[in-house]
Amino acid sequence: MQQVFTSKGEMIESLRASGVSVRDVKALGDRAKPYVQLECTSVQDECEIGLGVTKIGGRPDLPPGIEWPWRLPYPDHAQRLEDFRAAFEDFRADPPLDFEHFAAPVRRAAEPAPLAFLAQADLAAVWRAGPVDPDIPREGRLLVFYDTVCLPDGDRAMDVAGARLIYDLMPASALKRAAPPEELSQLKRDGIFPPCRCVLRAAVSPPAHLSLDWNACSMVGKSDRAAEEWWYRHTNGGHDHRIGGHPIQVQGSDLQIQCVLASKGLKYSEANARSAKAEAEDWLLLMQIASDRCARMMWGDVGDLYVMIRRDDLRARCFANARVILQGY
Repeated sequence: MQQVFTSKGEMIESLRASGVSVRDVKALGDRAKPYVQLECTSVQDECEIGLGVTKIGGRPDLPPGIEWPWRLPYPDHAQRLEDFRAAFEDFRADPPLDFEHFAAPVRRAAEPAPLAFLAQADLAAVWRAGPVDPDIPREGRLLVFYDTVCLPDGDRAMDVAGARLIYDLMPASALKRAAPPEELSQLKRDGIFPPCRCVLRAAVSPPAHLSLDWNACSMVGKSDRAAEEWWYRHTNGGHDHRIGGHPIQVQGSDLQIQCVLASKGLKYSEANARSAKAEAEDWLLLMQIASDRCARMMWGDVGDLYVMIRRDDLRARCFANARVILQGY
């Protein structure tokens, strides 16, 4: 079960007790980041959650003049279908699977579609709960929408079309709780998620194992093994919703490098990954949205969604270039 550290000192004491060397404890502590955890509880009626309040699922509270976000057809939809066909043909099943059945969501990439609403965060309330990255706004709300039919992984340049972030500064009294388009209502499980109230808690997170920040600690020997065991022990089963901090990476690939490559339309290779390192530090986690039974969200096989953004775009309040990465087991 995941352990949440409420302070850097608490995290450092835990590392020391696990046999990590003084040098490596300091290195990990220096790279720890504060974040705000969103702990969900279900509600009987969404009216129990006020307008503009932080929540997971439910219906978005939109400012006047802002319509429910739709995506255009993915420009590379034909290539997506061909890639899926190739992967399907390589997969041997007995009895054979029906290609058309499994390809149906991929074919929808050629059509416009409404995006599903995932979460909204009252950023003033986030900052009241605890510190996060200083470039995250201290006022307004951030709303996250995502294509829950095609489920883009975020590793293609055109995957950016499958997500939308809305940032607004309207007073909560001016907001309107929007009804989802009929096309989403018809999707049932994939279209509309039940509303969950969020309790906001301040916390501190270490770098994810094998991330750029983790590798920068240059740990070796027994201390390295102790730190790795400590990380997995304290993040085991740890899938939380959070604003800021380090992501809990599900796969071995580094999220920051993945963002650089995807934004440039490059496929992963060791050479491309090495060349991306210089720009990778410009990307930071804005929000992590986890698989959650309460919200009936499942990303891959109990994975996470990561909302990543360049620091310059965050400072400029330019959320159109943010990327949503999906990682599952």
